[in-house]
Amino acid sequence: MISLKELEELYPLKYQAILDHAANPRIQKSYGPDATEENIRIGRLGELVYAHFKGISADKVRLADTPDGGKDFTEKGKKIDVKTTKMTWHHTFVPIKPKIIKCDYFAVIYLENEIFTFAGYLNVTLVNPGSNHYLLKSTFEKYRIFSIE
Repeated sequence: MISLKELEELYPLKYQAILDHAANPRIQKSYGPDATEENIRIGRLGELVYAHFKGISADKVRLADTPDGGKDFTEKGKKIDVKTTKMTWHHTFVPIKPKIIKCDYFAVIYLENEIFTFAGYLNVTLVNPGSNHYLLKSTFEKYRIFSIE
């Protein structure tokens, strides 16, 4: 677990860059009609949290003008897409665009009361592309794993 305050103290430059990135209206527009400053900020901070937990340089957290296309990191030769969700969303998790899944695993980060927790991985083969566009909490908690094979 790591708090928002600890994240800011450990990575002040990247933290501020993420806030500035998420606040940019041009960035929000490029992410699509449903993108909000909060969603972009939480998603990018989740990627910074993942990098922190995995000992990856904060410089590897991508801040580009367009979405990352479904791959944030690589671990043991597997493509990882970090999904960050507020724990107040009890029934569904994060939106997924099934037609553009380009990763092998989702790494899920919970955010609750300004505390981030790495919750585990989900193999994308367990996500039914025809069902809906959300990763269900019940699916994740049933099938999650804590390391990549």
